[in-house]
Amino acid sequence: MTGIILAGGRSTRMGRDKALVPVHGVPMALRVASTLKLGGCKEIHVVGRQTALTGLGLSVISDGPNPKHHPLLGVAAALEAVNETLVLIAPCDLINIEPEHIRCLLNVGGPCVASAQGQVHPLLAVLPTHLALRARALAEQGRPAMDLVEGVPRVELPPPSLSDANRPADLPR
Repeated sequence: MTGIILAGGRSTRMGRDKALVPVHGVPMALRVASTLKLGGCKEIHVVGRQTALTGLGLSVISDGPNPKHHPLLGVAAALEAVNETLVLIAPCDLINIEPEHIRCLLNVGGPCVASAQGQVHPLLAVLPTHLALRARALAEQGRPAMDLVEGVPRVELPPPSLSDANRPADLPR
């Protein structure tokens, strides 16, 4: 299955592009890419509009010139660009995602969304590509990402519980 890393956000709380922020010397997007690969994804793409993403050495899918920075625009762009039935989506800022988390999602063999300690993570999911139009419509309406995965089976992931880095204080020391 193809893995997609969402990296098109504004990163306003972080103060700089989260995809490029190093964690233990490796940009966050590349850490997630490595985890997706180790978890079983064969091909990895990063989605965003920043030209600096090309320096990561990953295939970049542009989420377009839309002035909105809704995460579902990146999901829609990825689902439109990939020529597969299912795609694994993951945000670039999950600092403790493990290959086992990815394997749990891929082992379902169909659409599913991650849950950790009862908290649903709507941007860590295996999604069918036919949801591209719905993702785009929800983004244009300003609706939450949770609306896209409504009714999608949840997969409870093993520890460690997922945590993302939105601010510099969230980064591991």
